[in-house]
Amino acid sequence: MFGLFGLIIVGYLQRGINPLTTSLGGVLIINVLLSFRGGISFGGHLGGAVAGMICGFVMMAPAQRRVPEKWTYITPILVGLGSIAVAVATTR
Repeated sequence: MFGLFGLIIVGYLQRGINPLTTSLGGVLIINVLLSFRGGISFGGHLGGAVAGMICGFVMMAPAQRRVPEKWTYITPILVGLGSIAVAVATTR
């Protein structure tokens, strides 16, 4: 869910919209606050948001800085593999 939040935030920012002034802002704040409860991985949520933002910057790039189409497929794969690597490295 936080990955989608990150993706939507990038989309809003690219269109000049402050995400905190939209309905997404309230939902995001509530979810961040709920992430601090016991038994919930705040790092996992933060990582998901960052991963969504990275994918969003590549996949939703405006026309003036368009990336080659193959990178719209490669970036999410690399982000997923990086997420797996971080998860394995931090659980040992």
